[in-house]
Amino acid sequence: MGTDRSRSCDDPSLVFYAYKTDSDRQKPFGHQTNLLLDWCRIALELKQPAYVLPCGSVTKKTDEVIAYGYREDRKFVRKKVLWPSFVLRRTIVFPPSLAVRMQREERLFSQYSQLLSLPRTGSDKWSIYRYLSKNPELLPHLPTTLPLRSYADFTAFLLDYHDVYLKPIRGTQGQSILRLRNQQQGVLCESEKQQSLLLPRNDRLLAHIARYIHAQEPKFLLQQTVPMLHSKWGQRIDFRYFLQAIAKDQIQCTAIIARLANQNAITTNLSTGSRAIGLDRLDKHFNVTTWQIIDRSIVKGQNIALQIFKILRQKWPYLAELGIDMGISPDGDIKILEVNPVPGRKMLRQIDADLRIQSLRTVITYVRSLREMIGVPRKGF
Repeated sequence: MGTDRSRSCDDPSLVFYAYKTDSDRQKPFGHQTNLLLDWCRIALELKQPAYVLPCGSVTKKTDEVIAYGYREDRKFVRKKVLWPSFVLRRTIVFPPSLAVRMQREERLFSQYSQLLSLPRTGSDKWSIYRYLSKNPELLPHLPTTLPLRSYADFTAFLLDYHDVYLKPIRGTQGQSILRLRNQQQGVLCESEKQQSLLLPRNDRLLAHIARYIHAQEPKFLLQQTVPMLHSKWGQRIDFRYFLQAIAKDQIQCTAIIARLANQNAITTNLSTGSRAIGLDRLDKHFNVTTWQIIDRSIVKGQNIALQIFKILRQKWPYLAELGIDMGISPDGDIKILEVNPVPGRKMLRQIDADLRIQSLRTVITYVRSLREMIGVPRKGF
């Protein structure tokens, strides 16, 4: 990764806001390095300069920032560029030491740029749940959810629903998730990395749950378990609806991808071993009755996903893309499992490499359409 010491007069217009690591020179942006290289390359092909701006690198509003641009040998080069007009957040996991600086940066971006993604401060699971639950049409599709503030919260919620998930409020790509089920002898606790535990309803259960309780600022939430369809071989299935803006008032569903969990898995995250399958190859995994339920429900799920995008756009008008995960119950009911504000491309790469590239191109053409419509915004000048 080199350095371009010349001063750039180009307005980058678009930056991808991502965490940079110093531990791997070949992959300075971790597992997102190749994705960001592809994105910047496509942007240059479309004559839309784009750069990667590392998290924590901006301390105040300045005329210029140091970002990383694409070089022909598929390397990043440091470059001084003007303050960005559009910012697309690509940060999911980062060191806690950066949290305060990133909050300050997001405030600066909100004031002086246009955000193309949900800000981290407003896109955790609980914030999105509260926002969507205000809509009476969406409320029936939302599983009951509650932030975990006390052991009393946990016991009451489990008593009401018998089968619940405990999840981090902020996304962790399927990590640190528990499934808890009432049994006659106690509470069955399942996770991806540890053996299942049957805990008696005494101090052992309290000690196990206590580590997840944060009274003042909850870090975990409880969610009613959604009954979902299973394959012929007992694998849970859910669906990722990948939505993108193509113009200020136009949204498209770029892809609908099924995720088949491992047989004994409690989540369908790819990071925990699930498999992405395109709809055109899905029917062989299900019996006729189950496939008919899926076939009837797919379009209904797409309409719900589009509605979610439009509702969130009322608050964040330049939103570029979302990943929305939904489950289908055996009776065809659809539940919204999660809204992913920073959708990855691993699933697209697994089912259709060309579609992955097209999804990157869609973001760039969307930014170009915004620039033509509203000009290059320079808020605060």
